[in-house]
Amino acid sequence: MTAALAIVAVPVIVLRTGPRGDLFSTVLFVAFVGILWRQFQGERARLWLLPLLMLAWVNLHQGFVTGLAMMGAYVMLELDCGCDVGESLGTANLSCDCPDDARRARAR
Repeated sequence: MTAALAIVAVPVIVLRTGPRGDLFSTVLFVAFVGILWRQFQGERARLWLLPLLMLAWVNLHQGFVTGLAMMGAYVMLELDCGCDVGESLGTANLSCDCPDDARRARAR
């Protein structure tokens, strides 16, 4: 039975090993997570890269919607922290500073 499944599965796997558009979404998703994670940890993140990455993502794969959802989730996380993100959103800057004790409490 296993041999029969392998005979069917191998050609299907071979078809999926070529370049695919969803690989762009995977790479860009990881880039977004890395930038937003640095920002969340209080490090100096390059937030100016997010719009440039999103511009590329929109034109490369329809998975860009996950990037929009991730940015929305990040804003919700900062709001949960008790930060005033309202002014930050007006200036396209998601860098509100969360009190250090709140960050430590979340890390536990």
